[in-house]
Amino acid sequence: MLKAPSNAKRRLAAEVGDLAEEAAACLLACALEDVLSWPGPTWLSPANQRDVEWLVTMINTESVQIRKSRLAIDGTASQTDSVETRRGEICGVVPQRDGNLGERINSVDSDLRRRGVSRLIFLGTDCPGLDASYLEQAARSLQKADAVLGPAEDGGVVLMGANRPWPDLKELGWSTQGLCSELRGLCREAGWSAVTLDTREDVDTLGDLLGTAAAISGDSRPARRDFAEWLNAHRVALLARQFDRLADARREITL
Repeated sequence: MLKAPSNAKRRLAAEVGDLAEEAAACLLACALEDVLSWPGPTWLSPANQRDVEWLVTMINTESVQIRKSRLAIDGTASQTDSVETRRGEICGVVPQRDGNLGERINSVDSDLRRRGVSRLIFLGTDCPGLDASYLEQAARSLQKADAVLGPAEDGGVVLMGANRPWPDLKELGWSTQGLCSELRGLCREAGWSAVTLDTREDVDTLGDLLGTAAAISGDSRPARRDFAEWLNAHRVALLARQFDRLADARREITL
């Protein structure tokens, strides 16, 4: 599930200004790195038609190293949808529909299950601390349970997977601290078994962004190295923005 960097991380953009798009691009690169290292079939799901057009342009740009099989857009099956997919290939693009995030996940979930996919893990683009072992643990969890949840430090989730079509997700508290708990409750109500993985940090705020340096420190993967270099290059500017925000908050309190 993704957005073009120019359209992503709006909460972060309010805090870091013109650096937000670059940060979002770094986060997206890390997520695509995860996708391309996955040994099974994968799909990209842009948020709207504008993001679909951006994604197709990006994929066809030589400077972006995305190897691909024939991409299928707007719900049509690609030739690799039902066969084994080699590492580094993307089966297709499944655009999200209108609605809140829960409704959009439901629609993508339904589209892919209609193609015969039975086991799905949804990822966003805001957790550079994900690694192969965590994703493999999620996949193994779905061999014994109906659902798997990867909790985020802020109470949300960094991944969610299921062996069955997700129940209606529309009424859940998306982008709130109670989301992971609500998802566990939804699984219980549906009579599902669910595995909860270790907690990971995602990036929603300036503080999260600054904290990312520790999560990817020493990571040898190229996108993570590039992100760490970007964070180091802009650390002073980001800390200055954080200081200004704290000073503004103090002034508001005293007033």
